[in-house]
Amino acid sequence: MRMPKRPPSNLSCWLLAAFLVGAIPLCLLEPSDPALWLPPLTLAVLVSSPLVVALSIHRTLSTQLEREQRQVRQLSELHISTVEALARAIDAKDQQSHLHLRRIQVFAAELARVAGMSDTDARGVRTAALLHDVGQLAIPEHILAKPGPLTHEEREKVRTHPEFGAAILADVPFPYPVAPFILSHHERWDGRGYPVGLKGEDIPLGARILSVVDYFDALTSERPYHRAMQPETAVRLLEEEAGRALDPLLVAKFLGLLPRLLAETAHLGGPVASRAADDGGRSVFDEIALAHREIYTLYEIAHSMGTSLSLTETMELVTSKLTRLVPFSCCALFLLEGEGRSLGCKFARGVDADVVRRLVAGDGGAVGLVARSRRSLVNVPPREDLDAAGESAIETRLQASLLVPLVFHDRAIGTLAVYDAEPERYTENHRRLL
Repeated sequence: MRMPKRPPSNLSCWLLAAFLVGAIPLCLLEPSDPALWLPPLTLAVLVSSPLVVALSIHRTLSTQLEREQRQVRQLSELHISTVEALARAIDAKDQQSHLHLRRIQVFAAELARVAGMSDTDARGVRTAALLHDVGQLAIPEHILAKPGPLTHEEREKVRTHPEFGAAILADVPFPYPVAPFILSHHERWDGRGYPVGLKGEDIPLGARILSVVDYFDALTSERPYHRAMQPETAVRLLEEEAGRALDPLLVAKFLGLLPRLLAETAHLGGPVASRAADDGGRSVFDEIALAHREIYTLYEIAHSMGTSLSLTETMELVTSKLTRLVPFSCCALFLLEGEGRSLGCKFARGVDADVVRRLVAGDGGAVGLVARSRRSLVNVPPREDLDAAGESAIETRLQASLLVPLVFHDRAIGTLAVYDAEPERYTENHRRLL
């Protein structure tokens, strides 16, 4: 038998009204005879008073319950927001767009719904979608940011991140499964995945859902090791992996949802834009990604310089790596010549490189000043060096420069210069990076 969700809150009011309707006419007709109207009035008060008290208590408890439920919802939303903020910071370490997590979350939640998961398990999938790569905290930055193929040892290190992620979250008292989904989200339908090698439906459903949506979004997102694919190309690859790496039934369901999901997440952006360094409009997550790009760029330059390189080869390498950190139209190297009274350009690449190569910096000009003072200069117009070198008639498109001294064994040996066609292009952060 179904019980009513709420007691009839107006019952006491109707009872009181009924007794009063009977008592009031008697009181008006026979005001001098209380024996006629006093009993029903007294009975009305006696009967309705407990009900009025009960109604008041019920309303108080209902209000309190609604307030507590609202607080629980707000706390849950705060919890998810905190998890999302931390997860976005972790993803930034891998130089992924923070929008990647939002898309994964939307895709996974909707696929969990159509797959028939319970509300509790679906919330677990939603949370696991945010934290599926938390184990990458244990992976060295230079591996995560590496643009080229990984070595066997590097691949094996990356393959440990599901186990690290599950271990990190094992003691977190989530009210739904999270760690099992994270542990198994790189298992394959054909049993050739990791870390355990589970096969088919032995893989938790939540993990299979994460595999499908993460695979699709990884294909359509910009990564250090590949360009973003168009959705049509990614769909073909998804279909090829159905029954091999991915649950074929879930792939079919996901592809049925995909047009609507892409429309709903269009405001989250498509493939990640070019990663050229620029201070304009960067978020805190972009700053995290930039910090890790700095580490990897320095690692890559140091690693390459351990080989035998000529001056030109070294500068070609430095130039190619610097573009990830500092924007420039032209990069040049000036070294001291003769008795150290002037600096000649030994390398220049980019816009108006032929003009820069003609510069011989003596006592005048910013390039020479930087080498002598061992202090950097930011946003000096290149025209000053042209004038100092007696090349005032030469036109150049370069409008700003960033100049840093080169010191070897406590002795100044030259200046590294980057130029840009945009005025006031450089900041103190660019100076620090260079």
